[in-house]
Amino acid sequence: MKKSKWLQSAILARYSGILHGFSTSLIGDASSAEQSVLLSCSLGVKKNQLQLMSQQHGCDIKIINDVERPLPRVDALITNVRGVALGVRTADCVPILIYDPQNRVIAAVHAGWRGGAEHVAGKTVDLMKHSFNTKAPDCIVAIGPAIGECCFEVGQEVIDKFPSSSVAGGTHLDLPAAIVTELTDTGIKRDNIDWLNICTSCEKGLCFSHRRDKGMTGRHLAMIMMCDI
Repeated sequence: MKKSKWLQSAILARYSGILHGFSTSLIGDASSAEQSVLLSCSLGVKKNQLQLMSQQHGCDIKIINDVERPLPRVDALITNVRGVALGVRTADCVPILIYDPQNRVIAAVHAGWRGGAEHVAGKTVDLMKHSFNTKAPDCIVAIGPAIGECCFEVGQEVIDKFPSSSVAGGTHLDLPAAIVTELTDTGIKRDNIDWLNICTSCEKGLCFSHRRDKGMTGRHLAMIMMCDI
């Protein structure tokens, strides 16, 4: 695998006026808000443009019109405002970036197994539909590095919250695959979902992993922003 500081979705990259990326461990640690701002600047975002979340491992979602402080206590953000960069920080959880090119709306979603079980990704798309007239078949989605089923062994209490199609060997959860299914159930076309399919636990030279490193690790930054066309 090519070692890059930033990973990008080939599908999202086709759209002008969209800045996005998934940082890797090669560029640094996004654990703090200050570090995240520095990383985003390397991608072309200004210091006052990045909006992060105080992620709660739930399914609360917020629509924002400007950068807010303190950080909203949610796991998904939506905006139709140009120049506001939405950011997600992860180290095994699934980072999801969504773009509606027809209505010019973006979203950034943080989905751990709890958020996945509560359908935070699907609920974000539903809120985009309700608030911005988004049509699911128009949406483009990029799913960044996350822990894969190969490394994500969980207990029965977690397995029971997901469809059997997302479980391998009875004990291993394929959380990104579950989220892909959830998104297609909202009406998003499978061909419009770019799943990078990189396991954070396996890719030690590229990714941080909370599970692999027993909590002693950094964070990636996933980011999306609309710019002037």
